[in-house]
Amino acid sequence: MMMTSLPLIALLALAGEALGSAQPPSEKPALGTPGAFDIEMDSAGRVTRALVKNASLRDVASRLAILLKVPVKVSGALERRRVTLSKADGMSLPELLAQLAPAPFVDSREMLGRSPQLVAVHLLESSEVAPPAVEATGIVIEGTVDDPVDEGGASGASENELRPGDQAAAKPAKEGPPEEGPFLVVRRLSDGRLNVDARDQGLGVLLFEVAQACGARFDLRIPEAPIVSRISVNGILPSELPGLLAIPGVGVDVRRNLLTGEETVLRFFVEAAS
Repeated sequence: MMMTSLPLIALLALAGEALGSAQPPSEKPALGTPGAFDIEMDSAGRVTRALVKNASLRDVASRLAILLKVPVKVSGALERRRVTLSKADGMSLPELLAQLAPAPFVDSREMLGRSPQLVAVHLLESSEVAPPAVEATGIVIEGTVDDPVDEGGASGASENELRPGDQAAAKPAKEGPPEEGPFLVVRRLSDGRLNVDARDQGLGVLLFEVAQACGARFDLRIPEAPIVSRISVNGILPSELPGLLAIPGVGVDVRRNLLTGEETVLRFFVEAAS
């Protein structure tokens, strides 16, 4: 897990864009019973009506799952939590979630040229860690590369790369790439950011190495990936890489803590561009 440099307002906008298709259903709880509640949201994910007094968090989460059309999961530690909301009208989704749980997480899918898609919501205690993402489907490439990858002379697993869990200090970087030929260097920094330096490298090989460095999955859903002619970036968030590559079909699944701004990359993937 790592801290993102994005301000919280950007995370609020992300969640709002992801909820663009959410439409409130017609069914509403009966407000005359103890612990009953009502929540309505508009198509941008903003609360238009909220009447919640001493209601079960599990019941509120079930209602949100219907509104948002994604799973809203409550941890075991919060199963018996009762919640009361006042002055919630006009709240954005992240603001609402922050009122419901000490550690609200959202999973989103982000691709070049598409609005972020909300995938799941997790409501946790502050000391808890969100569960792993659901296994991806498709042609999945995973595992650990112990030997250098040789694709036309490319060196995949660089001696400068830090694998997840490495405790040894990073070795000094070499004095730049070779003058000619393919090469690939992926280096994960101590704060979780990345240095990526590549030339004439297969997109699949590049993203596989990045996924390995981040401890994330890589899912390839196309028969043949294009060649990345040149990319050299330093100190980027892993979730920023698909946008920097600017190749249609490249995406990332990312989990964000809406209160702290921390993010974890769950999966890199390449699929056919639509």
